[in-house]
Amino acid sequence: MATARRFPVPEHVMWTNCLENLPRISNDTVADLINQAPTSSKQQTKSYAFAVEAYTLPSSVVTNACDTSLGIVYARATCYRSQKKSGRPYKVSLALKSDSGAVADSTCECPAGAGGACSHILAALRLLVLLKQKGFKEAPPELSCTELPQQWRRPRRQGIRPMAVQNMDWRSPREGGMGMPMPVRLFDARAEEQKEQQHLEAIHSLGEDLQSLGTFDFAAILLAAGGPSVDTKLGPAPAGSALSYQQAKHPAGFTTWMSPSISQGAATVTPVPAFTLFSDGASQPPLPGRFTAEEWRVLTEIQLSQEEARDLELNSRQQRLNGLVYDPEELAYGVLEVKCPHSLKDSEPEEAKKRKFSLVFGENGEPQLDRDHEYYAKVLGQMALTGCLWGDFVVCSEKWIGIERIWFDRNEWEEMRKKLDAFFFEHMLPHLARR
Repeated sequence: MATARRFPVPEHVMWTNCLENLPRISNDTVADLINQAPTSSKQQTKSYAFAVEAYTLPSSVVTNACDTSLGIVYARATCYRSQKKSGRPYKVSLALKSDSGAVADSTCECPAGAGGACSHILAALRLLVLLKQKGFKEAPPELSCTELPQQWRRPRRQGIRPMAVQNMDWRSPREGGMGMPMPVRLFDARAEEQKEQQHLEAIHSLGEDLQSLGTFDFAAILLAAGGPSVDTKLGPAPAGSALSYQQAKHPAGFTTWMSPSISQGAATVTPVPAFTLFSDGASQPPLPGRFTAEEWRVLTEIQLSQEEARDLELNSRQQRLNGLVYDPEELAYGVLEVKCPHSLKDSEPEEAKKRKFSLVFGENGEPQLDRDHEYYAKVLGQMALTGCLWGDFVVCSEKWIGIERIWFDRNEWEEMRKKLDAFFFEHMLPHLARR
């Protein structure tokens, strides 16, 4: 290493994020610095991890060409510590020769930086080489929170989900490592899938072996097997055998909570009631209160027929079709509202019962939609609009499901409609009139 030099102060006016000032550098530059200064294999491995795992910030890279007449270009970057992530990052300074790109001098604030080739210095040099190889003309700026996908509505997953061993990535960030994970190149230990005739011959062979050992009643059953086979979790099995029909309906440990008002297996159809909730035509319900001339003008303009309102909703406002599907010409069973809360995706049944969300549980453990929750108003409004007499509210997760049947309450709907009318005439209509 050359003698220690004085680097430009951070307040120097010629510090810039332009990378075109840097000379041509490559991985050979890093190798030359390792050969010049005493570095251990551990420092070299850590420097590679610092560079590829973003310990060294690309947005902190700046260059200074104030001493180009001396054949020197300066570079500076910051690198976080390997252990104490909340600590202040180290500042790394490099002096590169303009003609060859070799490191003329280097320094770091860490205790090992006096040697001129600590892991932070090597990481900063590796980052400069990477940016030059990728063709960056300027150091990439630090991304703000508005430039990244939103994270505040994505709760943290409960624990680590299991995965197949074949899908795991065992690679570690090291120099000269594999670009892609190496697949297993040993033999496939799984048994080859047998055809139906081969499987039947294997069953008969097992029956013959058991029969040769003694009097086994099961051997006669195996020898008599000759019918068609059905697919099971353990492979094909003869139709009618215990393995073909003794299958669990739900995964192991799955919990189901169902409202007692739901009669399982009932094949009854509930007809749609023949009453009109929203009248159309010349007869209009009386409007409450007194209105100004401007409010009357707004009310007159927004009076539309059902067809005009449907066209306005879909075409003028450019909205998509709602997920609520209803055929007024056919009989209806009821409405269905399904919720899959992401915060309870991997929760256990007992944990879900203690959590406060839209579904509550009584003393008998039966699920019930919280009548003060907004989802209850949504389900009640769907039943009123479609004319259905009941609706099923379902909350499901990967380990449990809760179902409640809610019957339409005409009195509650009338009270809710009064609130909707009051909101429209007292708040929405004056707001539209002022625009």
